[in-house]
Amino acid sequence: MTSLFRRKPILLCLPLILICINSWADNSSGTNAEQITGTTGIIFGTPPVIYNDKNDPGAIDITKDNKHSAEEVLDVGDTVSVSWHVADSEGDNDTTDSTIIWNCHDQNNSDHVIQTGGKQYTIAAADTGCTIGVKVVPATSTGIPQENTALNIQDISTYSSDDNIPSGPVNPHQLSIMDYVVSPDTASSLTVEPSNLLHTAWRGGQLQLDVVDTGAGTPIIYSSSNDNVATVTNSGRVTFVSKGNVTLTANNGITSVHISFDPKLFFILPEINKTWDEAKSWCEQQSGYNQPRIEQLSDGKARTVPADSLWQEWGSANSKSANAWWSSSPGGEPNSYQYAYKHNGSISDNYATAPETVACVM
Repeated sequence: MTSLFRRKPILLCLPLILICINSWADNSSGTNAEQITGTTGIIFGTPPVIYNDKNDPGAIDITKDNKHSAEEVLDVGDTVSVSWHVADSEGDNDTTDSTIIWNCHDQNNSDHVIQTGGKQYTIAAADTGCTIGVKVVPATSTGIPQENTALNIQDISTYSSDDNIPSGPVNPHQLSIMDYVVSPDTASSLTVEPSNLLHTAWRGGQLQLDVVDTGAGTPIIYSSSNDNVATVTNSGRVTFVSKGNVTLTANNGITSVHISFDPKLFFILPEINKTWDEAKSWCEQQSGYNQPRIEQLSDGKARTVPADSLWQEWGSANSKSANAWWSSSPGGEPNSYQYAYKHNGSISDNYATAPETVACVM
């Protein structure tokens, strides 16, 4: 009897506890946004909501500094800012700033994070060509829940028509060598695609690089990897000096582009007329040079690059004296040798005692 008596108050108390909890749960229902758990008593409030200047919920404002007008593209050095205000019924402390993720969708169709946190982002040189995006999670340091659904803006330039963000990606500032011109400003000029590289060159021979910068207005600086092989001016005019490999670079301060030449045949064209024997001797006196074979001067066909013949790539090259270059190849008659006409690359021969223009090759 005693043990049964001691258990009785416990059995009577359990329903009272359940009634108490249910009473709290019932009182929390209705128009009040707060909710309460049935076991812990934790209060759930309203999730934080961000608003732009027009008080549109779930929206932000995006602006950039005024380095460039709205008609221009986003550019390196521009600073982009996001802003908002938070409202929830509990007046919790806004920590949305720490959730911001700035990202880039690049020209290779891949995405990467460029900054975490911060309401401002300054566009860097590495961002050229990027479509800039930003992810913002409304958040507070107090209250439950402390976060709301993320606002994920894939392209800040198309987010709003009311901001001053220019449409499109960051100025790519791409440099492209569109082509180069062999023997520019002469009757022998020939425009060549950059993928077609010269096989021949000569001392004093010139090219003109045609470089296009999509970020127009940025000065282009040219340089040569070896001025002893080829020099280049501030306008992209290249002059060959000696045989060897050379890389020519165009740089706009943000990006650069290169083209390399390594002619396997390098000529001296001294613009002097000599008999065949005199021309042969003169070439042999130049260190490493000899008279060229006829096929090295011309193959008798149309001009093209690349080619293994001087005339096919350079045309008349220099035509200040005589009208043909001596070769070392024998002609059809005794004591005669072949030569190549400068004006059209055709081949003929002449007696060794006749004067023709000297050409030497290495």
